[in-house]
Amino acid sequence: SSGILKSFIYLLVFWKILNFEINWIIEQILFCLRYFTAFLFLLFALVQYNDPDGLLWGLAYLWVAACIALPLLYRQKWVLMVSLVLFLIWTSFYIGDFSAWLSSGAPSITGTMKAETPAVELVREFLGLVLCDLGFAALLYNTLKDKKSGTPRSRT
Repeated sequence: SSGILKSFIYLLVFWKILNFEINWIIEQILFCLRYFTAFLFLLFALVQYNDPDGLLWGLAYLWVAACIALPLLYRQKWVLMVSLVLFLIWTSFYIGDFSAWLSSGAPSITGTMKAETPAVELVREFLGLVLCDLGFAALLYNTLKDKKSGTPRSRT
């Protein structure tokens, strides 16, 4: 009977250690994913250098990257909410162009880097804004989830 109890205790300790290790691994993966995503938005900002309205788009992508990477920003619910609302409003101005592109059979927008028609540029801008919206929505979801559960944020 004491052998079974001893085995059970060892099993519980092993399970606790294994559970801790899995949680730590998941935390590290999420940490890397966060900064990889921020790096992608930084790259999006950098490739705007030759765009006629590149300053506007570069600043928009830099803001998303900053909100993803900096705890000072991504832990502030109001910053994320205001950003999401503003970016959703901005995105809404492109819905008609995106709809028209879909209605025209969704011609390729990736054939060349130079946009041959205004529709190609507008659709690319719409999709870029959708990525920004998704980024802010994911950040806001995680922030609200963490505040609701009362779990302190670690590095992720």
